[in-house]
Amino acid sequence: MMTFLLILFFSKTILLTPEFIDVDTNMSGFEMSLSEPVSAITQGASIQIDVSEMLMKDGENNIIEIRNRVRNHFPENSVEVELIGEQVEINLTYQGGVSTNKDSVRLVFSNNEMPTGVDFNRIVIKTNVGLSRVKIYWRNYTM
Repeated sequence: MMTFLLILFFSKTILLTPEFIDVDTNMSGFEMSLSEPVSAITQGASIQIDVSEMLMKDGENNIIEIRNRVRNHFPENSVEVELIGEQVEINLTYQGGVSTNKDSVRLVFSNNEMPTGVDFNRIVIKTNVGLSRVKIYWRNYTM
């Protein structure tokens, strides 16, 4: 019951990069400091990378085609996200999770063991596949 109330009153999805960003395949990755820390209210909280600009094509966006494009373009373990806070670092590797609707495609990074109540103030993204014109979101819960 407590989890339901937390989700009801405090759940949110936050756009962390209001402008599109590119992440190349260099070893150091893309690092960003957050203007406000983020924290999870459930262990299923996630980072989501919106790859719509890379994968969606006008008139060719049925769910099967989109999922095939995701699978072909982003093999498992091809992208890693590190969430960094004071004295804590969480590594999330892409395992094939995707969230789609008619307007967007997002890669989902979650391990269902996210520590709750911990503030994260930096994110590092490392990739074997170039990311172009993507946006990064933080979702602090899952049902």
